[in-house]
Amino acid sequence: VAGQEAIDILKACHSGPIEEHYKANYTAKKTSGHVEVTNRGLKRILKRTVGENRALWSDKLEDALWAFRTAFKTPIGCTPYKLFYGKSCHLPLELEHKAFWALKHVNFDLKTVGDHQKMQLNELSELRDQAYENFLIYKERTKKIHDAKIKNRIFN
Repeated sequence: VAGQEAIDILKACHSGPIEEHYKANYTAKKTSGHVEVTNRGLKRILKRTVGENRALWSDKLEDALWAFRTAFKTPIGCTPYKLFYGKSCHLPLELEHKAFWALKHVNFDLKTVGDHQKMQLNELSELRDQAYENFLIYKERTKKIHDAKIKNRIFN
């Protein structure tokens, strides 16, 4: 390819709708990006908790995961913990399970306990539906922001 022709090809590649390459990168991994976002958040938490002593990162990983799971996430409108378990985290799950087990054995009214569990499952389903709706709203907003950055090009 001649010198000027190579420059013209490069200009054509860089003058796409978002002024970057418009061809697919066939060597890139095909992921949705959720894993990278999660890893970035965990890495940020670990940097803050471990500090300079990086030998302790494996000890702090469980605490970092707990902090990440209990932090509010904008796209879903709640914490991942609340989305999964249906309630905010106040007690570790093991303690909460033991407390429920003790209450169940003290009350002996299995029908009331069962009805309460069914009600909690229904609330959890509603919470997940609401989180999905919040995610769709967030996705629409980010699409509008992205589309606003795209320049309209007229080719003759």
